[in-house]
Amino acid sequence: MPSGEKESLANWFRLLRRELRAGWVAHRPYVAFSAILFCLSVPLGMLFWRRSFDVSQLPGFYRVGPVFPQHGSLTVILGEHIGFLSLLVAGVFTLGVLTAAGLVTRGAVTGYVLAPSLGEVEVSVLVVALFPHGIIIAFAFVLTAAISFRIVVCALGRVAGLRAEFLSPAEWRQVGLLLFCAWLLLVVGVVLEVYLSLALAEWLF
Repeated sequence: MPSGEKESLANWFRLLRRELRAGWVAHRPYVAFSAILFCLSVPLGMLFWRRSFDVSQLPGFYRVGPVFPQHGSLTVILGEHIGFLSLLVAGVFTLGVLTAAGLVTRGAVTGYVLAPSLGEVEVSVLVVALFPHGIIIAFAFVLTAAISFRIVVCALGRVAGLRAEFLSPAEWRQVGLLLFCAWLLLVVGVVLEVYLSLALAEWLF
């Protein structure tokens, strides 16, 4: 590769890294908020199981997707998760209400599914069955929700006159890059679910 092309490629990667870093810094508080919202919903789901509450009544339940690794084609499982990812993004048009409801539902369903397994299955087995893909997929959802929440806050800030513009061109690029990262994480998580977590779960169970 000619030196000019190498230098151009290096500059492109530096720009990409700079944009990702700036995007991450801007979204970090919203990532923390989304993660807390999701994590606090897990024990809520466990409580629902103890009280025999039907979690299928929760809003957006049918778009949540699977928690434990399941049989099925890669495209089908990925499609289920992308459907939920799209719901989190669409929450922008409800001022974040749908996004928050989706995260709470996902966390509650996770807790609801885990509750009956606790005490019956060793924690190490649950960790091996869920960790390879679950953490990655959950973070993809949390990151997507954070992007939605920040867009809502920026829009409200613009309406209230606290921001000079809704989002700058650089901020839109950062949103696109982070959404792409969330989608990429989702794909990686589903690949691990289909080809690693499922095999481990079947072997251990």
